[in-house]
Amino acid sequence: MNTSDFSDQEVMNDLAGIVLKRLDTPRAKSEDPIPPLLCEVDGTNKSGKNTTIVEVDRWFNRRGFNVRLQEESAEIPWVRATPQQDTYTYQMSHFVHEFTNFLQATGDRHAHLFLGNRNFIDNLYWMESHFRLGKITQKERDEFKSFILGGPWMEKIDALTFLVTDPKTALEREYANTKDVIYGAKMNPERLELLYECTQNVIEELTSKYPELPIIRIDTAEQSIPKVRDNVVSFILRSAVRRLHLTDNDILPWSVALLRRKTMFAGMEIKMRGMRDHSTLHDCGWQFEAAVTQRDTYLLPPNKTANDKEYFRIRETGERWCHYGYKRNEPVSNRRLRFNIPLAPERIGEFLREMQTVAVIEKDREVFIKDGILLHRDKVAGLGEFTEFYGTETMQEAELLKQAYALGFSDSDMVRTSYLALYLERAKSK
Repeated sequence: MNTSDFSDQEVMNDLAGIVLKRLDTPRAKSEDPIPPLLCEVDGTNKSGKNTTIVEVDRWFNRRGFNVRLQEESAEIPWVRATPQQDTYTYQMSHFVHEFTNFLQATGDRHAHLFLGNRNFIDNLYWMESHFRLGKITQKERDEFKSFILGGPWMEKIDALTFLVTDPKTALEREYANTKDVIYGAKMNPERLELLYECTQNVIEELTSKYPELPIIRIDTAEQSIPKVRDNVVSFILRSAVRRLHLTDNDILPWSVALLRRKTMFAGMEIKMRGMRDHSTLHDCGWQFEAAVTQRDTYLLPPNKTANDKEYFRIRETGERWCHYGYKRNEPVSNRRLRFNIPLAPERIGEFLREMQTVAVIEKDREVFIKDGILLHRDKVAGLGEFTEFYGTETMQEAELLKQAYALGFSDSDMVRTSYLALYLERAKSK
């Protein structure tokens, strides 16, 4: 699955619905729950963590997700009350709270997304800074790091986001309107520079030693809050696609935006009302290829309205195979954009339940070929008999018309619309 388009707002909306549906798959109480997406947001001081988490929480909530938030451990009363003289014990109090929340979230049957504000990975760069300041020993730092990075819980992290901003920007955000600045214990140039360097080192170590760990680093110095939020949301959704093993066939049928990107111009086609018998076709050089029965079910996706220029179709050909198709007419060139996805027959019910059925059209089709041109001889239930000519992408309409005229068709026989439009027009007139 190519995830390069996942930052598009419409695609993100579609993906959120797809991921939510998968996370909501019914499970028996005796079975393990489907874990929520487990995400941690870390970063340097004044990089916008709290604001971003609020925005990300709001974004997912508005799309039906049940988000489990973990507030920063520094706000927890018993953690704040832990004596800070013993730095290692104090930092471990942060870790215990954060790690417990993470482990509990892995079995949460009600949440779709766990969003941790400075969860247990965050402790790595705090321990590094404490070591550099001489507050803990190298053995304490290394043992702690070994425990965190060596456990099976690392494989459960779905998205690890680091928000960073340089010390100069952090100070400007903190003291922008202050005339006589008195620096705080942590909000001062030296301490910010140390924490920034420790954070960068942790990110580099994680990305080099654990290439499969889903990590994103976002520099918030020059980015707006909505842009940072969208980067985080997009990253979470990309990670969800990977964790839930979603493929093109799982995603594309439910994302109109991605289907539009996949479409290609089909070859030129024309449709004539009426048919010619087999002997006439044979005498004009048309070779018989196949005879099939097709059932086309036209659908509207959730939250979409009927539009004659854009539609969705499940095509069943006999009992052997079927396709989910997307089609869109291009009014300027009178060409059609289309994209088809193989669809397992057992999945048809899923689409019929989720989408609105607009029409069901059945036809008997015979396929002929001549000089690279396809001819469809169609008997369409309730609509009548038709002949369609399909050329290559480079062919012009005049070349197809020449073949039609040779079979005795005229311009008055031309039908400039789809079977769906004919079906809807007939239904409306009843």
